[in-house]
Amino acid sequence: MKITMTKAISEPYAAILNIRACLGCGKCVEKCQMGAIPHSLIGLFSSLLKIDKIKCTGCGDCVHICPQNAIKLAGLSTLSVKFKI
Repeated sequence: MKITMTKAISEPYAAILNIRACLGCGKCVEKCQMGAIPHSLIGLFSSLLKIDKIKCTGCGDCVHICPQNAIKLAGLSTLSVKFKI
Protein backbone atom coordinates (compact mmCIF):
# COMPACT_ATOMS: atom_id res chain seq x y z
CA MET A 1 0.00 0.00 0.00
CA LYS A 2 1.38 3.39 -1.02
CA ILE A 3 0.51 6.54 0.91
CA THR A 4 1.15 9.95 -0.62
CA MET A 5 0.99 13.28 1.10
CA THR A 6 -0.08 16.55 -0.48
CA LYS A 7 0.15 20.12 0.72
CA ALA A 8 -3.03 21.21 2.47
CA ILE A 9 -2.41 24.93 2.09
CA SER A 10 -0.90 26.40 -1.04
CA GLU A 11 -1.75 30.08 -0.51
CA PRO A 12 -1.16 32.29 2.54
CA TYR A 13 -4.20 33.88 4.16
CA ALA A 14 -4.90 36.89 6.36
CA ALA A 15 -7.97 38.05 8.24
CA ILE A 16 -10.07 40.84 6.72
CA LEU A 17 -12.45 42.85 8.92
CA ASN A 18 -15.80 44.20 7.75
CA ILE A 19 -16.03 47.31 9.94
CA ARG A 20 -19.71 47.80 9.07
CA ALA A 21 -20.59 44.44 10.63
CA CYS A 22 -18.19 44.75 13.59
CA LEU A 23 -19.74 45.66 16.95
CA GLY A 24 -16.38 46.21 18.63
CA CYS A 25 -17.02 43.51 21.25
CA GLY A 26 -13.32 42.63 21.42
CA LYS A 27 -13.72 38.84 21.39
CA CYS A 28 -11.32 38.61 18.45
CA VAL A 29 -8.79 40.79 20.27
CA GLU A 30 -8.75 38.38 23.20
CA LYS A 31 -8.58 35.31 20.94
CA CYS A 32 -5.72 36.48 18.69
CA GLN A 33 -2.50 34.95 20.01
CA MET A 34 -0.36 37.03 17.64
CA GLY A 35 -1.64 40.41 18.85
CA ALA A 36 -2.71 41.25 15.30
CA ILE A 37 -5.94 42.96 16.38
CA PRO A 38 -5.25 45.90 18.69
CA HIS A 39 -8.30 47.40 20.39
CA SER A 40 -8.62 51.19 20.47
CA LEU A 41 -11.38 52.94 22.34
CA ILE A 42 -13.11 55.85 20.63
CA GLY A 43 -15.36 57.69 23.03
CA LEU A 44 -17.32 56.04 25.79
CA PHE A 45 -19.34 53.40 23.94
CA SER A 46 -17.54 52.74 20.68
CA SER A 47 -14.30 51.14 19.64
CA LEU A 48 -12.24 50.64 16.51
CA LEU A 49 -10.67 47.37 15.46
CA LYS A 50 -8.06 46.99 12.75
CA ILE A 51 -6.23 43.83 11.75
CA ASP A 52 -2.46 44.11 11.34
CA LYS A 53 -1.72 42.04 8.22
CA ILE A 54 1.97 41.90 9.14
CA LYS A 55 1.25 40.14 12.45
CA CYS A 56 -1.71 38.08 11.20
CA THR A 57 -0.80 34.46 10.45
CA GLY A 58 -4.18 33.56 8.94
CA CYS A 59 -4.96 30.96 11.61
CA GLY A 60 -8.70 31.80 11.57
CA ASP A 61 -9.24 31.91 15.34
CA CYS A 62 -10.77 35.39 15.10
CA VAL A 63 -13.11 34.28 12.30
CA HIS A 64 -14.63 31.52 14.42
CA ILE A 65 -15.07 33.62 17.58
CA CYS A 66 -16.75 36.65 15.92
CA PRO A 67 -20.49 36.69 16.79
CA GLN A 68 -21.25 39.02 13.84
CA ASN A 69 -19.26 37.08 11.20
CA ALA A 70 -17.42 40.35 10.53
CA ILE A 71 -14.07 38.66 9.87
CA LYS A 72 -13.16 36.55 6.87
CA LEU A 73 -9.95 34.94 5.65
CA ALA A 74 -8.68 36.11 2.29
CA GLY A 75 -5.72 35.06 0.20
CA LEU A 76 -2.78 37.41 0.06
CA SER A 77 -1.24 38.59 -3.19
CA THR A 78 2.39 37.80 -3.99
CA LEU A 79 3.33 41.41 -3.21
CA SER A 80 1.65 41.22 0.21
CA VAL A 81 3.50 38.00 1.02
CA LYS A 82 6.85 39.57 0.10
CA PHE A 83 6.05 42.59 2.30
CA LYS A 84 5.03 40.29 5.16
CA ILE A 85 8.35 38.41 5.00
